[in-house]
Amino acid sequence: MAYSPVPVVVSGDSRPRTTGEVCMTVRLTTLGAPRVFLGEEELPSLPGKPVTFGLLVFLSVEREASKDRIMGVFWPEKDQEKARHALSQTLYELRQALGDDWASSSGPTVQVRESLWVDCLEFAQKAEEQALSEAVALYGGPFLDGVHLAQTNPFQHWVDGKRSRFGRRYRAAVDGFISECRTRGDYGTALKHAWRWAEMDPLDDGAQHNVIRLLAESGSRSEALAHFERYAKLLDTELGLEPLEEMVELVEAIRGGEVGTVEPESPAGPPAGHSLPEPRASETPSPEVSPFTWPKPTPAGTTEGGLPIRLDRDYSVDLLEADIGGDLEVLRPIAKGNMAEVFLAREPHLRRLVALKVLSSDLSVDGRARKRFEREAQAAARINHPNVCTVYRVGSLSNGTPFLVCPFVKGTTLAHRLKAEGRLDTDEVRRILREIASALAAAHKLGIIHRDVRPANVLRSDEHGRHSLCDFGISGVLETGDDPDLRLTKTGEILGNLAYISPEQERGAPLDDRTDIYSLGIVGYELLTGHFPPASESEEKKVMMAKWGRDTTFGRIAPLWDFLGERDPDLVNLIGACLATDPAQRPSAEDVERRLMEERRKAVREQEWKEISEIPLFPLILKKRIPHTLGAFMAGAWGAVEAMNYCVEEFGVPEWAKPLTWATIPFGFVAATIIAWFHGEKGRQEMDPVEKKLLWMLGLGWVVAGIWVVARYYWLPGIP
Repeated sequence: MAYSPVPVVVSGDSRPRTTGEVCMTVRLTTLGAPRVFLGEEELPSLPGKPVTFGLLVFLSVEREASKDRIMGVFWPEKDQEKARHALSQTLYELRQALGDDWASSSGPTVQVRESLWVDCLEFAQKAEEQALSEAVALYGGPFLDGVHLAQTNPFQHWVDGKRSRFGRRYRAAVDGFISECRTRGDYGTALKHAWRWAEMDPLDDGAQHNVIRLLAESGSRSEALAHFERYAKLLDTELGLEPLEEMVELVEAIRGGEVGTVEPESPAGPPAGHSLPEPRASETPSPEVSPFTWPKPTPAGTTEGGLPIRLDRDYSVDLLEADIGGDLEVLRPIAKGNMAEVFLAREPHLRRLVALKVLSSDLSVDGRARKRFEREAQAAARINHPNVCTVYRVGSLSNGTPFLVCPFVKGTTLAHRLKAEGRLDTDEVRRILREIASALAAAHKLGIIHRDVRPANVLRSDEHGRHSLCDFGISGVLETGDDPDLRLTKTGEILGNLAYISPEQERGAPLDDRTDIYSLGIVGYELLTGHFPPASESEEKKVMMAKWGRDTTFGRIAPLWDFLGERDPDLVNLIGACLATDPAQRPSAEDVERRLMEERRKAVREQEWKEISEIPLFPLILKKRIPHTLGAFMAGAWGAVEAMNYCVEEFGVPEWAKPLTWATIPFGFVAATIIAWFHGEKGRQEMDPVEKKLLWMLGLGWVVAGIWVVARYYWLPGIP
């Protein structure tokens, strides 16, 4: 190798270097904290330069990229000339630090020399070769962990995609390496790496599963069970979720002594620096939680239409990670319904947790089911309401299976709450029904009927206690709806849960929005009584309810009177109206919401009057700031009288304006008193109906008094 006496200054280092030194191997670590080495010497200044170091990382990982692509990733907001100049300047800065031989930029592409070594590519190669011990040793943490380099969305999107992919490879590699260690009986090494994995991802189900299993197999069953309890508490606090069924089965096997044990080769507890964090009572889930380690799927066959035959959970998750792994990180399954599977996921770029809803595997080959699922997203996206689950975006996997992304709500469904608590108090039932009715009213205005209103489709947020109506998967469109493409439901077609559908839906008759009101009435009935609603006369429905273990012996509305007839007849009558057999006799969703809102306002007023009656008169007057309001009014009234006198004398305003001004003052005084009473306290208050009536009557009296004053001067001059 030839050496040149020309000195080259390394960025951040004033010591001259020769070209021969610059040609030394450049090594770049990106897994964990990023670092750059030139030979054996670290260059600490480069990672501190966002765009320069970002370009170095991008080129080192991609190995070759066109200049147009690089400019689009790092300088998307600049025109081509300015972006090309910025690229030239950045490449020059890198040459100053690393020498001319680290990359070639002649022509339309930039290509990195083979001698440049980057740990993430070495890690990926070792993982691909199944050299698991070497791969695990190379993984120092997430790709560019905690580092935000070039502040552009395209580059950050690229980083998020690489971080997700390398993270999945690490979890597969460490899981395989732990299995290898268990096979050869090296439980100490396996437990060490399991603890490290769990430390990096405290809420990773795969990591915690390995820790618990290895603790038990190493002879520390009590520590394994204690660790499970800590993890379950952490999972509930952070996400409001329960451990996966597989982990629960493992713990039951440990408790039953079914998991074999060996002599421990290392301490059962976590090594120094490895521990499960304490649950946080009020913080949001950490955005650095890593996904669950999924088993490797087996290849799937295809049907004539090209759709996979094998569509189990593992294959679905594999497709999700392959198709949308750069946009979403799939963390764990959280629910499975009749129509879809729901996974907890995270959007790396926005750092928020989301719920990823994918059409169930057994329905994916059904074109009509796929269309219904897509309609759910369309219907929910059309409804902008705080009590309707929002849809962020929709898409399809490479095999045609549709999915949608919606907010992850830490909470529980009404069905789970009923099972845990039994019947609810009337105030809570009113609030729940009001929120559901409000959501239905918004949907009905757009011509959308839900058709599956039941407790399992109402989600309650633990954060603010608000209830949201979800799962518009079988929603229909009213005959008055303006979107015929959404009308997938045929007349006479029965969909929805048979225990909650309306009589006309049960008969297969044409439906309107009142079918949702009947289901809402059943939900209210169940919330109030703690019992399932009464059965209809349909034998099919009776058989179905008996199959579900429901009581079909009690009558229609009598149990509600037994519970609340004397204490809350209004609520009983409202639910009874919702359960009317004739749809025409049922109220609309808007009517239900209005009636419940009026009752709420009435209850609030009664509570306010009760509180007011307990306050002494003088402190109450001061609390309402009545003296302040009346003082300001009297000052304004005096100014108005003086101004009117001046106008009459100087500008020829009619003489009757003076007595009209004086007649206005007492009415204004009373009006100011009323307004101060209802709005004198600090904060925003809505106008009460009583206040409206009083002010309206006062205004009418002022109009009569004004007419009398004017008439006295023009038509009744003889009257004193």
